[in-house]
Amino acid sequence: MVIREIPDPQEVRIYYRNGKTELLEIPGTENNMVYEAREFLRLIEEKDYNHKYLENSRLEMELMDEVRRQQEIVFPADEN
Repeated sequence: MVIREIPDPQEVRIYYRNGKTELLEIPGTENNMVYEAREFLRLIEEKDYNHKYLENSRLEMELMDEVRRQQEIVFPADEN
């Protein structure tokens, strides 16, 4: 299997042992995080607040906030 354009794949080519090949074209999206966003929405709608994905995201956001604080990075939205 060959995946072109990781992390935003455009096509996947599968080479089978019998010599056949199959090309799967993947349509591009404006936001390549669409599937992740849908999963987070599902977790929120189902009130699954203790899911490992949400916990990991919370920890990542805390880390990014601390890095930004230490580096004095301030975005316009932070000032409101």
